Amino acid sequence: GAWRPLGGQGLTINLGYQRQIARGGATGFPQLTPAVEAAFPDRVMRNGAGQLIEIDARPVAIEQDDKAQLTAGFTLLWNLGRAVAPAQERQIRAGNWRFSVALIHHWQLESRLTIRADLPALDRLGGDGGQPRHLLSAQAVAGKRGMGVTLNGRWQSGVRIRNLAIAAGRGDNAYAALAQL
Repeated sequence: GAWRPLGGQGLTINLGYQRQIARGGATGFPQLTPAVEAAFPDRVMRNGAGQLIEIDARPVAIEQDDKAQLTAGFTLLWNLGRAVAPAQERQIRAGNWRFSVALIHHWQLESRLTIRADLPALDRLGGDGGQPRHLLSAQAVAGKRGMGVTLNGRWQSGVRIRNLAIAAGRGDNAYAALAQL
């Protein structure tokens, strides 16, 4: 839902929760991890030295796909310009500078893929799929009639992909957080 504490002017605060459960169907071949390779041994081919030589990446049938996400954010808008009489407002407003700043946080609470009932679910946030748990996006805009500038930024938390072949997480691949501007 959205809340506008200043009566619809200037500030909007959003908060949302989304839960999605899909049963059956198909999905693209999951990101190759040791757990995915164990679930699809006939789709991953390695040579005698253990090097990957081929992946059959056709879509796969799934039993269930569970996702849950919390989203929170705000948008702040304001105009710079002098106060004018109502009759002149439209003409003057077109020449005023408008500014906006927005920040949104997506927090992945759950992302599990169950391919078959006889296999453990793949926890895409916990190392079986390399999905980030947190994503922040920001935007700043300044402009007036016919000109302006926009700055976009994005940050996502680091991820880990488990290597079940090496005990105690020593073979896991860890990827640092990523920021883009």
